Amino acid sequence: MALYSCLLHSHTFTLPHTLDLPPLSPSYKSLKPIYSTPHRELLTSISASTSPSLSTLSPSPPHKLPPDFTPKQLLDAIRQQNDETSALNLFYWASIHPNFKPTLPIYEEIIRKLGHVGSFDSMEQILEDMRVSNCWPTEGTFKIFIENYAKRDLYDEAIGVLDTMEQVFQVKPGRFSYNFLLNVLVDGKKFELVESVCSMMFTRGVKPDVSTFNIVIKALCKSHQTRSAISMIEDMSNYGLAPDDITYTTIMKGYIEEGNLETALRFKEEMIAAQCPLSKLTVDVLIRGYCKEGRIEEALNFAEELWVEGFLPINLLLIV
Repeated sequence: MALYSCLLHSHTFTLPHTLDLPPLSPSYKSLKPIYSTPHRELLTSISASTSPSLSTLSPSPPHKLPPDFTPKQLLDAIRQQNDETSALNLFYWASIHPNFKPTLPIYEEIIRKLGHVGSFDSMEQILEDMRVSNCWPTEGTFKIFIENYAKRDLYDEAIGVLDTMEQVFQVKPGRFSYNFLLNVLVDGKKFELVESVCSMMFTRGVKPDVSTFNIVIKALCKSHQTRSAISMIEDMSNYGLAPDDITYTTIMKGYIEEGNLETALRFKEEMIAAQCPLSKLTVDVLIRGYCKEGRIEEALNFAEELWVEGFLPINLLLIV
């Protein structure tokens, strides 16, 4: 079964031999590139657009920092700011020091502060300031964009970040970026977009790992396609992968949510037979499954068996 099409279809998928990038889809919105804006003018512009009351950043120190502050001291001070305006003001104050050179963690913290209030234009401008300062973003930087777009249901924009990474900043999205994006799409129940991103991932030559399969299995279980989720386990071996405790537990949870505890318990036995140890999450899911069906005594017996076998800790509050 094709990984990217398993949500709606069932057919054989062959990894393409060519790794050429496909044409950009106009339905996904990439970040708008900004060019050649001087460093301080850019920061002033960001502050004005983020907080109209602060059209001019203050050059006076907004925080008690020594003149010879270190990047770590500045980062800690920025993290202590309660809002994005204060953080930007502190960043600007630091930027006028002749020996100041912003680091990637400092830039990412500013982007994170702006993301909390959904100031996406300003976040994009910070990326340009990074370019001016010759401090290049990483996959982790763009993760902040994906996360904050998704929080505001801007899923097309979240997908568009992948194109911006590669075409504007020459940062090739890897499994980390695709898996993170897929996970936020699944959590947002955007299953049709999960299929599109999986297709994009394969077409661009990014091979899946166990986490990729687990995320797609979670999508299938959430969309009540548990049997299709099981077939994904068979597909994992085609990529030299084996299911882990998260794989099995996700499918057990899917069956339990469908009211099929017995099948979930049979799947637990398959997990043990595959020499995949039960995790705390697995135990919690099964105990909740027993309790959901009112089988409290069986839940207690199950917990006692695990206790005797030395499995700790077990949250008995789930039962009582």
